[in-house]
Amino acid sequence: MKKFSSRKKLLQVGQFFLVFNLLALPMYFVLLTDATFPPLQNFLAAITAHVLQFQKISATSSGSFVTIVDADNTLRNVQISLDSTGWKSLYALAALVVATPLPSWERKFRFLAVSLPAVFLLNFLRVWSTLWYSFVFGWENFDVVHTLLWREGLIAVVLLFWFFWLRDAVKLGKRSGV
Repeated sequence: MKKFSSRKKLLQVGQFFLVFNLLALPMYFVLLTDATFPPLQNFLAAITAHVLQFQKISATSSGSFVTIVDADNTLRNVQISLDSTGWKSLYALAALVVATPLPSWERKFRFLAVSLPAVFLLNFLRVWSTLWYSFVFGWENFDVVHTLLWREGLIAVVLLFWFFWLRDAVKLGKRSGV
């Protein structure tokens, strides 16, 4: 019986990797075509500028650009690229959940209905905080905050969301005999 259980787990892992890699193909297509999605980019730029304005920072948005006026009247134009929208993090989390063979589709969709907006919100906080920090503490810090702190931080958040969901799914599966 133990041999069958190990074989079943190995097949589940193989199925996960196969499905996850197949789901990666559309992402590679988007990356190869250098696609953009202006409505999402413009939306993120607009809400970022509004929050910065609420904080009494002179910021405006035009299309996918956020323009900030520094204390010395220097204009800083920052473009919200497709990558800045966090689409890869959202897609990766959805692919991880869909590829996982354990819980029902209903449980997967319920988790994604909560986790995807949460990741989008965290990505917005990433964009806003990078601009805010750069405005307050100096634009020479922009790349460090943007790249080292937040890019890798968002990857960690996605993996943690998936890990905790997977851990709960495995516990539930053990209780129900799956």
